[in-house]
Formats: sequence, C-alpha cells, structure tokens
Amino acid sequence: MKVAVIGGGVGGLSAAHELALRDFDVVVYEQRDVAGGKARSMDAIPGAGGRRALPGEHGFRFFPGFYRHLPDTMSRIPYGHNVHGVFDNLVASTQIQTFYSIFDGSNAKFNASSDLPTGLSFPLSRSNLADDTGNSLTGVTINPDTQMGWFEDLGQSASGRGWRVVSDSDTFFGTVNFAAIMPDGGVCDPSGNSRIYGRDYATAITTLTTTNAQNQVVDTAYVAMTGTITDVRTVSVAGKAVLIAGTNLGDVKKVDTKAGAGMPLRRLNWRELQTVD
Repeated sequence: MKVAVIGGGVGGLSAAHELALRDFDVVVYEQRDVAGGKARSMDAIPGAGGRRALPGEHGFRFFPGFYRHLPDTMSRIPYGHNVHGVFDNLVASTQIQTFYSIFDGSNAKFNASSDLPTGLSFPLSRSNLADDTGNSLTGVTINPDTQMGWFEDLGQSASGRGWRVVSDSDTFFGTVNFAAIMPDGGVCDPSGNSRIYGRDYATAITTLTTTNAQNQVVDTAYVAMTGTITDVRTVSVAGKAVLIAGTNLGDVKKVDTKAGAGMPLRRLNWRELQTVD
C-alpha cells in the first residue's frame, strides 16, 4: 500500500518512519529543499579553505525526560556506530557547555588551512586552544605557534545541570559579551537565573566589574541576574557606549564593564559605531 505524508518536519518524518517499518510504500512531500521542519539544521556560512560549512539551527530545542515516543523513534534511526541511533547524539542537561573564542583570520578573510601554524589543521580541537576556565580574572597567554584561541567551561549548578548559552553574543572593541541561563524548575519553566560574561578577545581576561561590600570597584568573572537573559548588547546612551542585558521578565540591567567605557558612539545606517572625538 502506498502512503503520502505531507510535510517533512518531525511529525511527518516520524510518521513516515513508522509506516516504512511496517512495509508501507511511503512518499514524503516537503515544500522546502531540506527536511526537518523546525528541527532542521542548515549551512549558515559556506565552508572555505578545506573547512566544513558553519551550521546554523532553526532555534533552541530540548527533549524533556517525560518524552517517550520521540526518543523511541530516534533510537531506531541508524547513525554511524551509535548503539541507540540518533538518540545517542542528544546532550544531557548535566553536560557542561563550553564557550569558544577562535582566532580565525582577520577583518579581510577567514583562515584557510594554509594560514594555520605548522602542525595545525581543520577542524581545530580543544588541545589547540588555551583553557580560560577559572582563569578569567587573570586571563591566559596564547602561544601563537600552537594555539588558535581560548575556551571556557561554564560549569554546573548545585543541582548538577549545566549552564546554557541560548542567546546571541555581543562584540565590541575587542571584547565579547554573552549570557548563560539556569532554569529553576522544569524545562518549560521560564523562571531561573542568568550570568553575564565579558571577555577580552586576546587574553580572555574579564572585562566586567562590580562594587564589593567595601564599596570598591573590582573585577568579576560574571554578573548574576534574576530571570532568563534574552539579549546582551552594547548600545549608545547619550552618545556613550553602555553594556545592557534584558530578561524575559522585562527587566533591563546596566552591566559595569571596562570595555570601551565612555567611548563615543555614532549611528551609521542604524548601526552604532565607535568613534574618536
């Protein structure tokens, strides 16, 4: 018997898979040139110089522990040498996430394989990077002959769940700012806490400051904030650079940072650019 499935998203592909296992002749019709629907991945930036394309996701997604049918289906879809098929590709909520900063070329172009130091090749691994985990107050020294950047493990909460970066990072004047979240309850519960990070590209040293109990301004590895941070941006306030963070609760926080503090900004085509006055 022939069966037509309209739509190649998770539902359509799951239905087609179950029908095919029962010896139905299945045809899936999908309007896009790639299947997967909201769970699809795509090549966001084409590969160059022997590198694979940089993948992009439709959005953040998760598989709660109470799911039963989807994991069962995934476990029966072969993938490489995985014992449980594509299900083995899922990452546990306890797994520690890592933030990577790769020195990949210049303003003019990305690195090609021929641009890498002798002995290095794509894809790069953690062994080709400096470890900034726990070192952000002092930073790291990059060996240009063997290292192509740095990484920082974001750690776990007291409950054992890993901090997760789910929003876009912000770059400004040689620094990168990003946020990690930690939900309090279930995966669908928007309550929780967040951390804001700021790092110097070249040294991975923190760019954030805070005021301690002695009313002294000191460096800090991160700034804590209640709620789920949805945006971290360097914006122009009265013509000066200010780092702010916004949450799903509607709160907006000014984050104290040493990066470009007080630097004049001007808008060009609705984009804010640092200037010299």
